[in-house]
Amino acid sequence: MKKEDVRILVVDDDADIVETPLRELMGYSQIEVLWDGIGVVDRIREYNPHLVILDTQLPMGKSGFQVYDEIVEAGLREGMVVIGNSSGAYKDGWLNRGADDFLEKMEFVAHPDETDKQIQKALERRVTQEATA
Repeated sequence: MKKEDVRILVVDDDADIVETPLRELMGYSQIEVLWDGIGVVDRIREYNPHLVILDTQLPMGKSGFQVYDEIVEAGLREGMVVIGNSSGAYKDGWLNRGADDFLEKMEFVAHPDETDKQIQKALERRVTQEATA
Protein backbone atom coordinates (compact mmCIF):
# COMPACT_ATOMS: atom_id res chain seq x y z
CA MET A 1 0.00 0.00 0.00
CA LYS A 2 1.51 3.33 -1.05
CA LYS A 3 1.82 5.97 1.65
CA GLU A 4 -0.12 8.51 -0.39
CA ASP A 5 -3.07 6.09 -0.50
CA VAL A 6 -3.17 5.39 3.25
CA ARG A 7 -5.99 7.18 5.11
CA ILE A 8 -5.09 7.85 8.74
CA LEU A 9 -7.37 9.09 11.50
CA VAL A 10 -5.54 10.53 14.51
CA VAL A 11 -7.59 10.93 17.69
CA ASP A 12 -5.44 12.94 20.07
CA ASP A 13 -5.80 16.21 21.96
CA ASP A 14 -2.09 16.83 21.28
CA ALA A 15 -2.25 15.65 17.69
CA ASP A 16 0.54 17.89 16.40
CA ILE A 17 3.07 15.57 18.04
CA VAL A 18 1.67 12.73 15.89
CA GLU A 19 0.38 14.48 12.76
CA THR A 20 3.45 16.57 11.91
CA PRO A 21 5.90 13.62 11.86
CA LEU A 22 3.38 11.48 9.95
CA ARG A 23 3.05 14.15 7.28
CA GLU A 24 6.49 15.77 7.16
CA LEU A 25 8.91 13.01 8.19
CA MET A 26 7.12 9.84 7.09
CA GLY A 27 5.35 11.04 3.95
CA TYR A 28 1.69 10.27 4.71
CA SER A 29 -0.68 12.86 3.29
CA GLN A 30 -4.26 11.72 3.96
CA ILE A 31 -4.52 12.50 7.67
CA GLU A 32 -7.66 13.52 9.53
CA VAL A 33 -7.51 14.72 13.12
CA LEU A 34 -10.09 14.62 15.88
CA TRP A 35 -9.04 16.37 19.08
CA ASP A 36 -11.31 14.38 21.40
CA GLY A 37 -13.26 11.13 21.42
CA ILE A 38 -16.56 12.70 20.40
CA GLY A 39 -17.88 11.57 17.01
CA VAL A 40 -15.09 9.10 16.23
CA VAL A 41 -17.45 6.30 15.14
CA ASP A 42 -19.29 8.66 12.75
CA ARG A 43 -16.01 9.94 11.34
CA ILE A 44 -14.75 6.40 10.76
CA ARG A 45 -17.94 5.60 8.83
CA GLU A 46 -17.44 8.70 6.64
CA TYR A 47 -13.66 8.63 6.17
CA ASN A 48 -13.07 4.83 6.14
CA PRO A 49 -9.48 5.03 7.43
CA HIS A 50 -6.94 2.26 7.00
CA LEU A 51 -5.31 3.24 10.27
CA VAL A 52 -6.62 4.81 13.49
CA ILE A 53 -4.14 6.16 16.03
CA LEU A 54 -5.89 6.63 19.37
CA ASP A 55 -4.44 8.47 22.33
CA THR A 56 -5.23 6.97 25.71
CA GLN A 57 -6.04 10.15 27.59
CA LEU A 58 -8.53 12.35 25.77
CA PRO A 59 -10.49 15.41 26.90
CA MET A 60 -14.28 15.60 27.20
CA GLY A 61 -14.50 12.71 29.66
CA LYS A 62 -13.81 9.89 27.21
CA SER A 63 -10.67 7.76 27.15
CA GLY A 64 -9.08 6.16 24.12
CA PHE A 65 -10.04 2.80 25.59
CA GLN A 66 -13.70 3.86 25.63
CA VAL A 67 -13.46 5.10 22.04
CA TYR A 68 -11.88 1.79 21.00
CA ASP A 69 -14.74 -0.11 22.66
CA GLU A 70 -17.26 2.06 20.76
CA ILE A 71 -15.48 1.25 17.47
CA VAL A 72 -15.69 -2.48 18.25
CA GLU A 73 -19.35 -2.27 19.36
CA ALA A 74 -20.24 -0.44 16.14
CA GLY A 75 -18.72 -3.29 14.12
CA LEU A 76 -16.06 -1.03 12.59
CA ARG A 77 -12.94 -2.79 13.86
CA GLU A 78 -12.75 -5.35 11.06
CA GLY A 79 -10.21 -4.47 8.39
CA MET A 80 -8.85 -1.47 10.27
CA VAL A 81 -5.48 -1.14 11.98
CA VAL A 82 -5.79 0.44 15.43
CA ILE A 83 -2.70 1.65 17.23
CA GLY A 84 -2.77 2.84 20.84
CA ASN A 85 -0.74 5.97 21.42
CA SER A 86 0.45 7.27 24.77
CA SER A 87 3.17 6.59 27.29
CA GLY A 88 4.53 3.08 27.71
CA ALA A 89 2.52 2.59 30.90
CA TYR A 90 -0.56 1.90 28.77
CA LYS A 91 0.99 -0.59 26.32
CA ASP A 92 -0.36 -3.76 27.95
CA GLY A 93 -3.83 -2.24 28.26
CA TRP A 94 -3.94 -1.48 24.54
CA LEU A 95 -2.55 -4.82 23.41
CA ASN A 96 -4.77 -6.79 25.80
CA ARG A 97 -7.78 -4.87 24.49
CA GLY A 98 -7.00 -5.90 20.91
CA ALA A 99 -5.06 -3.01 19.38
CA ASP A 100 -2.80 -4.06 16.52
CA ASP A 101 0.20 -2.30 18.01
CA PHE A 102 1.25 0.37 20.45
CA LEU A 103 3.35 3.48 19.77
CA GLU A 104 4.74 5.82 22.39
CA LYS A 105 3.74 9.35 21.47
CA MET A 106 7.22 10.86 21.76
CA GLU A 107 8.63 8.19 19.44
CA PHE A 108 6.85 9.91 16.53
CA VAL A 109 9.25 12.83 16.98
CA ALA A 110 12.32 11.10 18.41
CA HIS A 111 12.41 8.09 16.06
CA PRO A 112 10.13 8.66 13.04
CA ASP A 113 11.88 5.98 10.95
CA GLU A 114 11.25 3.27 13.54
CA THR A 115 7.69 4.47 14.09
CA ASP A 116 7.08 4.37 10.34
CA LYS A 117 8.37 0.78 10.21
CA GLN A 118 5.85 -0.22 12.90
CA ILE A 119 3.05 1.49 10.98
CA GLN A 120 4.07 -0.22 7.74
CA LYS A 121 4.18 -3.65 9.43
CA ALA A 122 0.70 -3.10 10.87
CA LEU A 123 -0.64 -2.05 7.45
CA GLU A 124 1.03 -5.06 5.79
CA ARG A 125 -0.67 -7.38 8.29
CA ARG A 126 -3.99 -5.78 7.37
CA VAL A 127 -3.40 -6.31 3.64
CA THR A 128 -2.38 -9.94 4.28
CA GLN A 129 -5.49 -10.56 6.40
CA GLU A 130 -7.73 -9.07 3.70
CA ALA A 131 -6.09 -11.24 1.03
CA THR A 132 -6.65 -14.44 3.01
CA ALA A 133 -10.22 -13.59 4.05
